[in-house]
Amino acid sequence: MRNITKIVRNMMLYKNKVNKNKIELNETEFEMVRYICKREYRLQSEIVEYLNVDKGLVTRMTKKLDKLGYLKVVVDDIDQRRKKLYPTSKALEIKNEIFNEEEIFYSNCLKVLTDEEKII
Repeated sequence: MRNITKIVRNMMLYKNKVNKNKIELNETEFEMVRYICKREYRLQSEIVEYLNVDKGLVTRMTKKLDKLGYLKVVVDDIDQRRKKLYPTSKALEIKNEIFNEEEIFYSNCLKVLTDEEKII
């Protein structure tokens, strides 16, 4: 169990390091970008629920991400209070780049675990 804790901690440190070196976003902002990139668009209310944060924080992050070019904000035609957040090519590019690096890292971590199990 102790080894798993060490691996998880190192995975999080690595993820933070990769994100900090690549983009000017904090972890929550990056997770918001990643979540938006999974579909054509997301509503702000979906992001509030997914991240489990207050509406004001999502509004501030939306403004920042729009200004930095990671997303495009479109007011819903049916309900003017709703905002659709679309990922830009910049968001998709950084998400894919970091995802590929994380995938390699996580694969290596799993390899270490399976190798360790063989020893035991």
